[in-house]
Formats: sequence, C-alpha cells, structure tokens
Amino acid sequence: MARATVFNCYTVGEFFTNLKDVRLQHKFQPQNIYNVDETGLTTVQKPVKVIAKKGDKQFGRITSAERGTLVTVCCAVNAIGNSIPPFFIFPRVHFKGSMINDGPPGCVGVANPSGWMNIATFLE
Repeated sequence: MARATVFNCYTVGEFFTNLKDVRLQHKFQPQNIYNVDETGLTTVQKPVKVIAKKGDKQFGRITSAERGTLVTVCCAVNAIGNSIPPFFIFPRVHFKGSMINDGPPGCVGVANPSGWMNIATFLE
C-alpha cells in the first residue's frame, strides 16, 4: 500500500528532477548508468497441463515431481543496452564451481546460507 501511495505524478517528477541534477553534477554517461535487479529462479520446472484424449489412462509428462531450490540471480543492464554477466547466489554454505557449469559466459556464482543478496555478496 505504501508503494502505491507514493507513486504519483509529483514524486515521479521529483525523482527525475533529482536524477537530472545528479547526472549533470557528476557528468555520468549513459554507458555508466546501470539498472540492477535480483530475482529468484527455481532449479526445477513447474509441471504443465497436458491435453489427452478422453479415456486415456497414460500419457507422456516429463516434469520432475521434486520441489527444487530457489537460486537468486542478479542482473544488470546499462542505459545503452549492454549487460554484465549474471551473478548467481546459491543457498548453501560453500560454493562449488560445478554449480555454474554450462552457465552463461562470464557468469559468477557464490554461496550464502540464506540464498539472498546482502552487502557482502553484492560487493563480490
């Protein structure tokens, strides 16, 4: 609710005015302005519905029944569309390099017991 009440024309205008002032003061170029976001990805796909003929008792369905693990991934894209390789955070104490085998080129992985981003993992 709080987010909805502060998202109005005045606060959005104020944000962009402040952004313009800071950008002019520090002379940031578009290639140096990044949007960074994190999201959770599951390691096991969700089952999908399958359509079959009425009366069929067996039909193909290839989806794991296990729940999977939530892995956090942090992505960043700059204002001209360039991106940096993703940063994966695995919910465990020790990281193993094999966890990112066959991952996107240049990707990095770390372990954090909670599996979420914190100051220490962000600075890595």
